[in-house]
Amino acid sequence: MQDNMEEDGESAEYMQKSKYGYSLELQTAPLSGGVLPGVVRKVVIEVCLEIGIPIQEVVPSWSKRHLWEEAFVTNGLRLLQHVETIRVPVSWNSLSSKTWQEVTWEAKEFQGPGSITAVIQEEVIKRAKLEGHPVKAFIT
Repeated sequence: MQDNMEEDGESAEYMQKSKYGYSLELQTAPLSGGVLPGVVRKVVIEVCLEIGIPIQEVVPSWSKRHLWEEAFVTNGLRLLQHVETIRVPVSWNSLSSKTWQEVTWEAKEFQGPGSITAVIQEEVIKRAKLEGHPVKAFIT
């Protein structure tokens, strides 16, 4: 199985909160990995640094998924949206020879928006309002 997850840098920024020992950090793929330097991504990073959440720019490693506690994506349409499930194929080689329905998947599930995701989302929405952006469409 491929250990690093591909990022969809064109439409969304994937971020996760991971637990290493007793500390928490927000992980996001680095810009050098093809992720676009989006405005919402920048605001999320600023918010995290201001409230004391360390940021690590690293491609998420599927082998460390047991450490993931929360996940969300950011983009200009939804601002910040929690992720309920992340699925990866058991064998990356099977993708070229089978249909999506025939592929065997592994999944990591999250129980709704986590507390840190909610705090970050609230602060991002506050900042959007301060900039004069209508945010009703962003609230789920």
